[in-house]
Amino acid sequence: MSDLRVVAIIPVSAEAVDQVRPALQTLAEATRNEEGCVSYDLFESGSAPGTFVTVECWRDTASL
Repeated sequence: MSDLRVVAIIPVSAEAVDQVRPALQTLAEATRNEEGCVSYDLFESGSAPGTFVTVECWRDTASL
């Protein structure tokens, strides 16, 4: 069976970005340690600050 890939776009209001950014970074670090997580990357758009994107790769659906 092939890996499961997930891309999530997370728009955050300008007022909340400074609170949400570190929370998402903490979430990304913790998720990378989960069994079945092949990779988990977090990005913030350069052209639309406050828009975060996660790109995840999981071993299978059950791992997600």
